Amino acid sequence: MILNHATEAPLPNLITWEERFERGDEGLLLAWARGREMAQEQPELAAAALRGELPPLVWTGGLRKRLVSGRKYGSLQYLAMWQGLRGDPLHIDTDENVLITCARHGTTVTFTDDLRLILNTTMEQDQCDLP
Repeated sequence: MILNHATEAPLPNLITWEERFERGDEGLLLAWARGREMAQEQPELAAAALRGELPPLVWTGGLRKRLVSGRKYGSLQYLAMWQGLRGDPLHIDTDENVLITCARHGTTVTFTDDLRLILNTTMEQDQCDLP
């Protein structure tokens, strides 16, 4: 499924858990909208995202430091929040993985909806971090 939402388009009023996370987009629109809010609250974080960095956020996908493996997996919710943080329109194809190399740490993150891959890389990361 391809999700698009223009930056100037109004956001739907999402109140309940079901409306926020179970309406077909699995919270991607909500994550993107929160990223837009964070850009106003934390301009330095937005600037890092605009430089191509993948800073740590509440969703899996950001980096605190370079990884030995040079790769990891991240969630599509992270990607949506990162797009919002950058001020980009929401554009995610949930059927495709997206690869982004962090400009700061040189690690390539593959954004996917495959929870198994995300969990495995998170466990490996705990053992493979470099200072």
